Amino acid sequence: MSLETATHSRLMLARRWEAIARFTMFGVIAAMVLVWVIGQPFIAFVLVFVAMLAAWLFNLRCERCGWMVYRQFGTADVDRAKDQFLAPLYSKQLWKQPEACSKCGHSFRFDDTNSKAA
Repeated sequence: MSLETATHSRLMLARRWEAIARFTMFGVIAAMVLVWVIGQPFIAFVLVFVAMLAAWLFNLRCERCGWMVYRQFGTADVDRAKDQFLAPLYSKQLWKQPEACSKCGHSFRFDDTNSKAA
């Protein structure tokens, strides 16, 4: 299993920390510019490590089809939508975790109400 597979526990973690991770990413970008001006490469490496931990939440992929959780399927340009590599990069980015996968419809909500309805 890949570290990017959206299992129940990883989806819950991403739902809980998505706002904090997004602000962390923006803060790291601003800090990287400041560190570049100051000229401290060691601090830059530490910032990159922190950014990788935050970015991990936004790279989660659906268990069933492998599409990225935080990307809207079918929103890429026509010329890039056919390319397996470029389609996720140019698709619309979602700011909140969706209820289900935008490609296959696999539910990302795991609670007692879903299991009772089945």
